[in-house]
Amino acid sequence: MEYRIEIVGKETMKLYRQLYYKAFSFSVALGAVLLFFAAILSTVDAAEGNPFFSGSFLFCALYSVLLFLLPELVARTAYRNKTKYYDNTMPESIARFGEQIRIEDVDSSHMIPYEKLTKIYFLKDGIAFKLGKQKILGIPNETFTKGSLLELKQLLREKCPDLKIPE
Repeated sequence: MEYRIEIVGKETMKLYRQLYYKAFSFSVALGAVLLFFAAILSTVDAAEGNPFFSGSFLFCALYSVLLFLLPELVARTAYRNKTKYYDNTMPESIARFGEQIRIEDVDSSHMIPYEKLTKIYFLKDGIAFKLGKQKILGIPNETFTKGSLLELKQLLREKCPDLKIPE
């Protein structure tokens, strides 16, 4: 199979953070909304001297902080577990783009049809592909050994005309 684009790189902690913040963006936003409403309720009811809402504000504030920290905690754990699995050395991965997307590392290989992509995020240290509603797969974008980022975006526009691909 002929591939038009090839990217080689190693996953980094920075990539994991960016990927998990993207994956958990809904929960972080939910935490902010909960904290906002708890602050309003506690302000209104504190004037009336109701201790229940002061306690609920504290609970919502702690819950919101946990939601804000959750992506960082999950990213650290996932990265640590993967590097531990590979004897503290992250393996190099290769992502190839042709008729399908092929992602390979030391002991795994994934073929992803373009039709499965529901969203594409271009992060600072990588590219995230959302598959379906729940799954996000990230690849580092360190070294293009074949093609370039502009050519990749053009290919993705061809293969995924329904998706918004930034310039």
